[in-house]
Amino acid sequence: MSQSLLEVVDVHKRFGGVHALAGVSLTVERGEVVGLVGPNGSGKSTLISVLAGVHAPTAGQVRLEGRRVDREAPHVRSHLGVARTHQIPKPFESMTVRDNVALACMFGRRGDGLDAARLRAEEYLDVVGLTARADARPREVNLHERQMLELARALASEPTLLMLDEVLAGLNPAELDEALGVLRRIHERGATIILVEHLMRVVTGIATRIVVLDRGVKLADGEPGAVMGDPAVREAYLGREAVA
Repeated sequence: MSQSLLEVVDVHKRFGGVHALAGVSLTVERGEVVGLVGPNGSGKSTLISVLAGVHAPTAGQVRLEGRRVDREAPHVRSHLGVARTHQIPKPFESMTVRDNVALACMFGRRGDGLDAARLRAEEYLDVVGLTARADARPREVNLHERQMLELARALASEPTLLMLDEVLAGLNPAELDEALGVLRRIHERGATIILVEHLMRVVTGIATRIVVLDRGVKLADGEPGAVMGDPAVREAYLGREAVA
């Protein structure tokens, strides 16, 4: 029996009196695209931060390819193949787009030298459609391009598990279609993806499975159509009166 890529076992996270995660358990298999959804305040970003090592869980375990990592630092998890994006991209404004990605190549799993990193950066810029903007500074590109740069930097660490925290927020419909194409190309390259996103059009357009959180608890987990048709999920999103 093959081992799951990621196992989350009864994870809790408290911030003072706030119970942000209350016993979340899930598995992610290699090659999946898991849509992680839920209302505002449901614990999605907290779970991503726990998986990335930004926050240690109050209780529970996180295992990557069978290895317990819930007490490992973020850079250790990065070298084990975990990468994430952030809701607000924060590239190095003094560097070109290319060098922002090259830096991630240098400090990623392979540890390239500068020349090799710049060459490899071109590959990731091509994947996300930023080749023509390689010599621009981050302040010279638009929101969509900055978000694609954030994605390219995450890819440059050569992750086996890529976690995208609302990487498509604020895009117009045409940009969303283009970005979905980018995500499909990344998936085809072999990445396993956890996608946090409010736009269900995006989630259902790429996810192979959906996990729903509500107030820190896993509400549903399964095939997209079945999950989004679940009355409990609809109530969490729309409210009891709207579902009735």
